[in-house]
Amino acid sequence: MKLSITIDGKRHALKLEYVHAGHAECTIDCPRCKSEAPLRVVGRNNHIVDDRAWEADGVAVCCGGELGRIRYEPDTIFGIEEDRAVLNGRPRVYA
Repeated sequence: MKLSITIDGKRHALKLEYVHAGHAECTIDCPRCKSEAPLRVVGRNNHIVDDRAWEADGVAVCCGGELGRIRYEPDTIFGIEEDRAVLNGRPRVYA
């Protein structure tokens, strides 16, 4: 799994404290309000891109300022949509 945010063209790694955490953290100061690190980030308007990753608009928890693009690349075998269909749908046979 890879989780990152791109702010002003620069990519930064994000860390989740636990699996269903309400925010992710980055080791930089907030570029909008200048709050000290760690920068806490939430995502809005998420969608699947190229069937290998989710992307969302990154928003700072401290000030609500828009930061950039969050990208989450889960470990997947067949792609996000196919994994979801296999895990939650009817059985499939591959020949």
